[in-house]
Amino acid sequence: MPHVVDGDEQHSILKKCRRTFGGQTPVRT
Repeated sequence: MPHVVDGDEQHSILKKCRRTFGGQTPVRT
């Protein structure tokens, strides 16, 4: 389900995604 996020939350999600693509465990929110 799409979820509207503010800038700070979106930045946090992007950091989690970057961590995931870096080879660590995917983060599910």
